[in-house]
Amino acid sequence: TSISYVFSQLWMTCLYESLRETTYMAELAGKKFSLDNTVVLEASFYGYNDKLQPLVQEVLGAVRTHTVTKDFFENKKAFLIRALESEGKKEPYTRLTSLKNEVLSSHYPSTKELLRALKEELSFETFLELKAKWLRNVQTEWLIMGHVS
Repeated sequence: TSISYVFSQLWMTCLYESLRETTYMAELAGKKFSLDNTVVLEASFYGYNDKLQPLVQEVLGAVRTHTVTKDFFENKKAFLIRALESEGKKEPYTRLTSLKNEVLSSHYPSTKELLRALKEELSFETFLELKAKWLRNVQTEWLIMGHVS
């Protein structure tokens, strides 16, 4: 649904904000991680095996425990609203990406639906409720590539 889509975008933005210092320190140490929630929550970690465990623990811990202030939420929500409202003013080739998603994927909400969900349905309280419910049903699956010792 459109509300779950905007929730996941805002949730990911808030998570990355809470991990900003961790990201910086990891990059200084030659480690990286990326998170993607397009279809499922996917976490990828890169670096040497002997130094990766603390990063994995911190990132996965933040997934469960990061907190969001109302001011930060409202700020990011307003930013997302502005971005969606200016979608029609972008260059034609960039507008085609979101249009392609809307046309080819039956579950992808339109820009109009996303704006309605942001403006009318997603309050800070709703965000916190969805955050609590969403993490209750997390199922973990590991795919490890490289040298593990």
